[in-house]
Amino acid sequence: MGLVRGDEPARAWRGSEMRFECARITGGKLERLRCSDADADDFITAPSGTRLPVTPKFKASATARYSWPAWAGVTAHVQGGVTYQGSAPSSIRTQIALVGPDAQAVCADAGALLPNGLCDPNKFQGRLSSATLVDLFAGLDWPKWSLEAFATNLFDKRNELSRFTACGSCTRALVVPGRPRTIGIRAGVKF
Repeated sequence: MGLVRGDEPARAWRGSEMRFECARITGGKLERLRCSDADADDFITAPSGTRLPVTPKFKASATARYSWPAWAGVTAHVQGGVTYQGSAPSSIRTQIALVGPDAQAVCADAGALLPNGLCDPNKFQGRLSSATLVDLFAGLDWPKWSLEAFATNLFDKRNELSRFTACGSCTRALVVPGRPRTIGIRAGVKF
């Protein structure tokens, strides 16, 4: 069982029709995780103080929105957002026992063999890289309708959501990518 310690405050300021939302910060760490393997002695897969996987030390977002009356009954708006996420470990485990007859050789080839004969999955899976994403929006709001043009991940940053291996004897890292640049038009109706 893990215990998460951290802070995730959200603050908003509204003045002259402009809104800022800033400083979402996380900092989770693990208390203790134990693993039991039928073919080996029990071992701690993640010692106390190990960073939680896919949880960066620092993550922040800021949003600014400006709206104004465009003409009778219609409001226009522009909005921009920036999100930054620092690098993070891909696995909570710091040592695992690979399966298969050549498990230690595979682990050694990946550069992840530990002195105790176990394997460090973070060596062959790698860390999640840091990323900064930018989103832009512009639109019109009628009393019952809305229309908005948007571009998310404007600079098409290849961010990573997670990394993993497909099986207990694999060392090839598979990456789950974030959403690519998305440009579109969104229409809405209010009931």
